[in-house]
Amino acid sequence: MSEVVDRLAGHFGFTPRAVARTGQASAALLFAVEGIGVTGAPENAIPLRWSRHARRIGSGYFRELVVFSRELPSQLAERYRDMLTSVELPLTAERDLPEGAVRVQNSSE
Repeated sequence: MSEVVDRLAGHFGFTPRAVARTGQASAALLFAVEGIGVTGAPENAIPLRWSRHARRIGSGYFRELVVFSRELPSQLAERYRDMLTSVELPLTAERDLPEGAVRVQNSSE
């Protein structure tokens, strides 16, 4: 999530001061619950027992998802990949985003 936070912060013209960075949402949430700082995390990653610590900010943010496999994909995975690559991106038109939502483009786009 740090890449998402950095991109959004850049979009809004500031650089966040990172206290700690982790690649795991569960670790980031634990840091925040223990008072080390705040974190951005998908709503579905927050355990119910921690929901009282969570705050929704704005209308949320949206990003595209990527799928990969280290091994040869199964037939089902291949069909899923084929379905994903046949869809025109972005999936959500700018006009269909909730009010106040921000779409931050990749620097390569």
